[in-house]
Parts: sequence; C-alpha cells; structure tokens
Amino acid sequence: MSDNQEQITIPHCPICGGSHTYGLKVEYSTVLKLLTVDNIKEEPREVRKTRLFTCPVKHEDFQGTVVLYETSSSPIKSVEVVGLEGKGSDE
Repeated sequence: MSDNQEQITIPHCPICGGSHTYGLKVEYSTVLKLLTVDNIKEEPREVRKTRLFTCPVKHEDFQGTVVLYETSSSPIKSVEVVGLEGKGSDE
C-alpha cells in the first residue's frame, strides 16, 4: 500500500461562494500481477469519490465529488480529506 498527497480546489464553495483548496490523503493498494502487453498499455480509469468538506468561513459541511485516477495494479483503497491548504478562501 502507498499513500499519496493530492490537492483539490473548490473554486465556488456552495456555502460561502469563496475558493478553498483542501489536502487529500489517497491510499492506493498494490496488486501484483503478471506483466503483459495489455497491462503496459492500460490507461488509468476515472474514479469519483464523494466526501464531506468543511467551509472554513462559515464552518458548515458540504458534499463534494473528487475525480481521481487508478489502474488495475494500483486501485484506490481510501480517500481522506486532511484539511485546508494555504489561505483556504478568497473572500
């Protein structure tokens, strides 16, 4: 298993209208498999995950959907919102 830090920016918060950037902790599983021509040419596939975010201005929760990419040898195991990055809002 491996962890990866990602960032997502929500340009228009549904609570306050500002822009917020959040850190995400994405945990990937490792799948061992035989290396074949099909595996080498495999394109990452889009995965949508819905998570709760907290507006830092009004301290209210809202749902947001993030789009991440995985392959069959490295599927996403979990996604966790770990907090605000940088300033957090444009008021």
